[in-house]
Amino acid sequence: MKTKNVLSLVVMSTIALSASQVKTLADPPAAGNWSAEPTFVDEFNGTELDKTKWSTGYRWADIINNEMQGFVPENVTVEDGFCKIKVEKRDVQNTDWVGYKSAKTKYASGAIITYNKWAQGYGYFEARLKLPGGKGTWPAFWLLPDRGKEAKSLEERTWMGSKTKTTTMAQGNEIDIFEIMGSWTDPKTGMGKTHGGYFWSYDGKSAWGGYGLENDGKGPAPFQLKNAETEFHTFGLAWGPGQLDWYVDGVKVLSKEDPPSMTKIGSAPHYILLNVALKYDDWTPNKIPMEEIDAALPRTMEIDYVKVWSGTPTPTPAPVKEGTYRITPMSDPTKALQVDGASMDDGAKVTQATYTGAANQQWELSYLGGAVYEIKAKHSGKVLKVIGDSGADHIKLEQNADTDSVGTRWKVQPVGDKGYNRIAPMTNLKSALSTYGKTEGAGAYIFYSSGDPGQRWKFEPVEAASMSAAPKN
Repeated sequence: MKTKNVLSLVVMSTIALSASQVKTLADPPAAGNWSAEPTFVDEFNGTELDKTKWSTGYRWADIINNEMQGFVPENVTVEDGFCKIKVEKRDVQNTDWVGYKSAKTKYASGAIITYNKWAQGYGYFEARLKLPGGKGTWPAFWLLPDRGKEAKSLEERTWMGSKTKTTTMAQGNEIDIFEIMGSWTDPKTGMGKTHGGYFWSYDGKSAWGGYGLENDGKGPAPFQLKNAETEFHTFGLAWGPGQLDWYVDGVKVLSKEDPPSMTKIGSAPHYILLNVALKYDDWTPNKIPMEEIDAALPRTMEIDYVKVWSGTPTPTPAPVKEGTYRITPMSDPTKALQVDGASMDDGAKVTQATYTGAANQQWELSYLGGAVYEIKAKHSGKVLKVIGDSGADHIKLEQNADTDSVGTRWKVQPVGDKGYNRIAPMTNLKSALSTYGKTEGAGAYIFYSSGDPGQRWKFEPVEAASMSAAPKN
């Protein structure tokens, strides 16, 4: 868990999960080619932590994130079929930061990790647990890559390594199955807000090192989790090539999916971490009063089980079939997207005009995976591109022979039940392909997505007989 300078995309859906929906899941709830049996299981049925599977504490760095606790092994216990991680106010020598100078803290907590004992790339990861609650608590269930003994240092092997852009996606990145701030719990309703899964990586070219402004993030996923401190819930992650899907009590609450050629999702074997940190500032300007944190302690997170299956989730089906289409704006169904003047040149502008069936008003969709497409002008064979591969507002579109840059990749997201779609540039997924009202010849551009009719498009299949129609100027 590192600092939160991430670019976040908010999933604007809200679900209420009640106790009646909570169940112990025998198999992964996600569709996929999962192993018949789990590859890792611990149901904590003994009287002490299974040291063949787990170690306590972290294996990197010292106190981070302005956290207040020290990790000590005695704050992790196994009894009554649960692993219990207790956070409390108690002066301790932080003994579980292996390889680093121990620190003295006024609060004690615990962490369990499978580092150097078990790791897996891809699969379905799940834990059933009861959250600790309490202001300032910061429980988490997360994954970090183990890059093997060839790493140059302990930190590089077990954390984010060299903070450069010289590494590859195969080396992995942090994946948070959940992080939950106890201070977000509403005492009046008993509802706690969790922010789903963040994952971090550098933007585009590397996957480990640094948590700066160029990070790419997915989250938060705002939803209400009832009785999180008094009832058990399951938290899961389905992880495959270019794909992450987060589950709570068997319900998918958040997804991240990229084309394989563009993915920022790592593939290295990852190990498991569960811990309870303590933090007073909650990443907000309003710090939690220390007396309120102290009054909430001690608190305990109870873990019923941790299970992992190997395999990969079923990829999301293509939202639109490959083929040749007229692309029609909701703002004026008589119009269509076109290459202006039926030009064959690179840099020719893209506009909207009254549809005639002309070849320069027809577009071929090629599916790349992860709901991302290449959109190619039928008459020229050149692709729809954001000028300069920009992600800024008001940037116009062109046709171009370039088929490799990010400005030629478009994510299609169905909107509503009338066949319209949001077409988002991969240069900035908060933007959308846009046009100016009903104006004939108005240029197409990208702009922050607001749901305007000029940002909603329908893909209408073009009949073969119309493909040879004369160009529309």
